Amino acid sequence: MPRFLVALLFSCCLCLSGAAAFLQAKPRERSIRGISSRRRFSSVLAGQRQGTSLAPPQKVAIVGGGPAGLLLAHYILDKTDNSVAVSIFERGPDPRKDDSISGRQYSLGLNVRGRAAISGIEDLWKAVAKEGLESDNFLLHVFGRKFRLRSQKADVPPSLLIGRKALCKALATELVRKYGQRGGRLDLSFDSAPSSVDLGNGVLYLSKGKFAVADLIVGADGMNSIVREAIVEAVEKQEKKTEATGEEEPDTEQRVREAMRFSSKETGKVLSEFRRETSTLSGRWRVLHDNMPTSLDADAVHLLTGTLGQGREKEGKKKTPVSGGLFVIPARDGTCSVLVNWRESNPPVELLSSTPSEFCDIIETGFKAFGRPSEEAAKRVLSQRNQFAQVVYCSSMMAPQAVGTAVLIGDAAHATGGSQGQGANSAALDCMAFGELLDKFRAEGLHGSGKGLDFQRLASEFSARQTKEGHALLQLLQVESLPFPWSILFFFREAFRSVISKVPVLGKAVFGRDAALWGSSKQLKMSQSLVPYSEIAESYRFWIRRALERRGSQAPSGLKQTL
Repeated sequence: MPRFLVALLFSCCLCLSGAAAFLQAKPRERSIRGISSRRRFSSVLAGQRQGTSLAPPQKVAIVGGGPAGLLLAHYILDKTDNSVAVSIFERGPDPRKDDSISGRQYSLGLNVRGRAAISGIEDLWKAVAKEGLESDNFLLHVFGRKFRLRSQKADVPPSLLIGRKALCKALATELVRKYGQRGGRLDLSFDSAPSSVDLGNGVLYLSKGKFAVADLIVGADGMNSIVREAIVEAVEKQEKKTEATGEEEPDTEQRVREAMRFSSKETGKVLSEFRRETSTLSGRWRVLHDNMPTSLDADAVHLLTGTLGQGREKEGKKKTPVSGGLFVIPARDGTCSVLVNWRESNPPVELLSSTPSEFCDIIETGFKAFGRPSEEAAKRVLSQRNQFAQVVYCSSMMAPQAVGTAVLIGDAAHATGGSQGQGANSAALDCMAFGELLDKFRAEGLHGSGKGLDFQRLASEFSARQTKEGHALLQLLQVESLPFPWSILFFFREAFRSVISKVPVLGKAVFGRDAALWGSSKQLKMSQSLVPYSEIAESYRFWIRRALERRGSQAPSGLKQTL
């Protein structure tokens, strides 16, 4: 029999046996097998057609279409060619079409760090700045008096105060203008988020039986990240499998061990596995949207302290006034978003159970500098649920290689609860770091001319670079909870350094050339400079250790290992 007939008959037998196994599999297994085979075929095709336009593009799936996810898409599409395509899956509505007002829509402050990251994409900052208000003025109102905590510096660009939805609208509009919404290198989907993620096969399961396949999955989906929890689940399964069998497949043990280690040359620390810890902060708030009060400076952020009406009865005692605050952030159009906040342990029962008119009375009485809000604004506040902030710690910003190719950015990896004003800015820096690594890969010839990106190596270098910055943010957060007497000593230390830095000769002698920077407060270093968070944290190492030693500290347990 001719050889080609023998080969043809043999191929047919293999196809029939493969089809039989496929049909006998369970529906979900059948889906995964089909996806895996298509991914393998695409890889083979890419290898055969290297350098040709017929090679299928590598796919990046970004879960989360907030500021971080949209900015990262800008960087990936800007730094790569047609060989890379990006899909974004956002649970919420399209910000370009949604006019509703929700509790999440308070304004963000994009400082010099966020500005630098967004400016890394040509003309993007111009588009974003049109939607916001530039200001670095910060006023504290307490005991009927007003104190200026921060003002504009001549040599530092001002922060941009911008609503979250307005920021997303600007980023999404520019994305679509440059790349189109569907059919090209970009696929932008709103009201669509995966219900689960299969990291091993690079599959995102969507609604109505739909799914998406990706070579790299990015978790930009915030504090309650689906991607992060998929990594945790996959790592736990891998560990259970290892414990059950007591051995690994040939040539796998070393790979798993190396993949589940995070090593940083800068810090020299090694963490043995991917870990995540989350905790809830004690503060609660609702968001009031109204016109900016004429009694307040329209170009400044204001923090007002006062009372929010009566609290609940405790052990037969009379109700007592609830201390709280109003954090007022002005907007470009003459309106403002106000965070009405209090401690979880002492909620403002009277305020939250009031009518719109009573709500306005309580605010007007407790915060005379703010005045009386509108009843329409009060009605929206009373219809909201209480909001709270979480702290998120991850030992690494990438999935172990043994479980899949994925990275985490922004609050999905290092949320600090918003008290430092660095959430959107640190997430933007993650995106810029990712873009810089893409530039590096291009310069080294690791991408382009038909060569596909090594996403695993990219994820590893990104994690090694940015994880320490996320950890530094969490370390700096601990200084705010210094116990007595360290808190008093820290206050005088900061005040003394500020005074010294303003004496020209003495400031330079103590702090060097950048006396104004290193003599400033922790908050100013973070918001008005580009000094890496890790360097700032290093200068506060003594105080961070004192805070972590505090009895009852709720800091992530893994954070002590990063010092």
